[in-house]
Order: sequence, then structure tokens, then C-alpha cells
Amino acid sequence: LWAHIFWLFYKEPHERDYDNVPDLKLNKMVMWQYRWSHVIGIVGGLGIPTAIGAAFGSPLGGLLWGGFLRIALIHHTTFLVNSVAHLYGSRPYTEENSARDNGLLAFVTNGEGYHNFHHKFPSDFRNGIRWYQWDPTKWLIQTLGFLRLARDLKVTPSAVIEKARLRMKLVHAERRLEHAPSEIGDAIRLRMEMAHHALDRAAARWHEMDMKRREMLSRGRRKSAA
Repeated sequence: LWAHIFWLFYKEPHERDYDNVPDLKLNKMVMWQYRWSHVIGIVGGLGIPTAIGAAFGSPLGGLLWGGFLRIALIHHTTFLVNSVAHLYGSRPYTEENSARDNGLLAFVTNGEGYHNFHHKFPSDFRNGIRWYQWDPTKWLIQTLGFLRLARDLKVTPSAVIEKARLRMKLVHAERRLEHAPSEIGDAIRLRMEMAHHALDRAAARWHEMDMKRREMLSRGRRKSAA
């Protein structure tokens, strides 16, 4: 209940200064929205639906259905990411926290239900990274990037994602070995240890090649600019 909705009733301390987001504090549009957020919320969230309802002869219907009901549904589906997505689902990338990937929740939240991936790789603009995973938000951002309306989109390298996924598979395999005969368990653990080292070497090699690629691209840009 706290994760779902009660946290809204917690009052932030007055001494909070937002020094951790200096770029946003310097953005005039962001600060304008922050200063007028209550007015924008009332006009946009309630005023516009009421006006649309009035155009069809029912301003009260527009207010109730397009305003209050819509806001309640959107808020609670958003809150479900904080509650349900930390209780039910899979954890394919990390078990360092309680966040889970929940495909059903992703469907009703436009991709936000792939919460385990988001917690492991929070800077990635995607949530559902597989082609079959429902994530309209990701597709919208990709479209904006293609139209040059969004830039510098952060994408976690595939090798880093696969390393996290394979590590979790090794963790799951280790748990199953607890009930295996000691001889078989020891032999498999030896193989798993070798797999761990091979995975670390592959990741290190990938990072090395990626650094060289970035350096070559940087040199190419400098030559083009010159």
C-alpha cells in the first residue's frame, strides 16, 4: 500500500534544493512547467476534457469521464509499477532489488512493466528490449530520434545486457545444485566457474573493442570538422 499510493502523502523536507539536477534548473521550459504545474494540471487535466464534453453537449460528462476517471485510471496503472512490478514477475537481469518484469503490466502501462530491466539499466531509454515485448514508449522515442526531435538516446550495449542475463542464469543454476549429489554438483560448479571467467573475459574484450571503435569515430569527426 505504501509503494502503491501512501508515499504520495509524504511531505518532502523544505531543505530539498534539487542540486542533483542542475541541467533541469537551467532549462527555462522545465522551470516554467515546474512553477505553473498546478495550473497546467487543472487546465489540461480537467479544463480541456470539460471543453470537449461541452462541444458535444455534455460538459459534466467530459469532466467526469475525460477528466476524473481518466486521471484515476492513469494514476493507478502508474502506481502498479511501484507495487505489482515489485511483487510479481521475473527477474532476468538482477536480483539486487525486488523489481520484476511483468508482461501483463507492461501491456497496460505502455512498456513500464519491464521493471527489472529498468532497475538494472536505468539510463537506457527502453524498457522492453526484445522485438516481441510491448513497449510503445520506446517506439515513440525512437521515432522522435529518427525525426531529430530527440537526441543522445542512451542504449545499454548488448554485451552488457547479455552478461547480466547470463549471470542470473548461473545464479539460478547454482541454486538447483543444492539438491544434486556432491560429485555431480562439484563437477558442474567447476564448469560454471569456468563459464564465469569466460564471461568476464568476453565482456572485457568487448569493452576494449568498443573503446577502439569510439576512438576511431571521434577521430573521424575531428577530421571532418577540420
